[in-house]
Amino acid sequence: MNGRPAMNGRPAMNARPEMSARPEMDARRVAGSIGATVLTVLWVAPIILLVLAALGLPGAGTNRDTASSIGFDAFREVLAGGPIMAGGIGPYVANSIAVSVPAVLIPLVAGVLAAYALAWIRFPGSSVVLVTLAALALIPVQLALLPLAGFFQDGWQFGSIWLIPPTGLGSSYLPMWCAHAVLLLPLTILVLLGAMTRIPRDVMDQARLDGAGHALILWRIVLPMLWPAIAGLSLVLFTWTWNDLLIALVFAGGLTQVTPVTAYLALFMTSDAAGPSLVSAATVVSMAIPLVLYALAPSVLHRGIRAAVFVDAS
Repeated sequence: MNGRPAMNGRPAMNARPEMSARPEMDARRVAGSIGATVLTVLWVAPIILLVLAALGLPGAGTNRDTASSIGFDAFREVLAGGPIMAGGIGPYVANSIAVSVPAVLIPLVAGVLAAYALAWIRFPGSSVVLVTLAALALIPVQLALLPLAGFFQDGWQFGSIWLIPPTGLGSSYLPMWCAHAVLLLPLTILVLLGAMTRIPRDVMDQARLDGAGHALILWRIVLPMLWPAIAGLSLVLFTWTWNDLLIALVFAGGLTQVTPVTAYLALFMTSDAAGPSLVSAATVVSMAIPLVLYALAPSVLHRGIRAAVFVDAS
């Protein structure tokens, strides 16, 4: 007979479909690589232009007549202080760290507890709570700022009855911590809830049969399995909080001791002495910490995103 010989009494399988599928897979990989390269260039290009402008290079967003001499003078003044930026940007970067770290930890801790309760504890009204969280996550930030600002400045009063007296904490970090935590908590709960529902129910049932309570299950089983989502979400929330300007302007109130770096840069750019090189150098320094975090932990962010969107993160 014509054709390939049969093996075990069966005709040989034709390998042409598999061979034709390989070029399609290779083409997809090439297209994905090109797309990732283009996105990387688009993301890195503004940073490179900022660095060049900070160095005072003509054509990088600076004016040859108004830019300072080419060199690291702008970075020196930003970091160590000088005649224009007295004291440098260091205190404001420290304020941003003092605001961002607690503002991320508060919704994460509360979000883990709330997501565990919604996922594994049956209680009446859980569906209503879930719908309410979804609605709160869609509320614009601006709608919540006015009542929060009024609470920390004047307290809450109903007629002649003080529901919450004035706290006198308007000149501290606490208002910004609470504002960020309140606004980030609904989204945090929903993301962690999505990752937590992927834990096999058999694992949870077996732990209960072994006599483990909710606290032990959360600490020994849920948190280790939820770590990728928590770590990736932490990076996103930290960057979100670090780059925030609206809450910083509303709650810092122009107080130097609590002003984050974003609010300081916004005010500094309005001054006549702020040249393009100095502003660019200050911007580069202000975003150094988020950039370093993303550069050191790209796999953490990737695994966290995969865990949060219901894809196996192993």
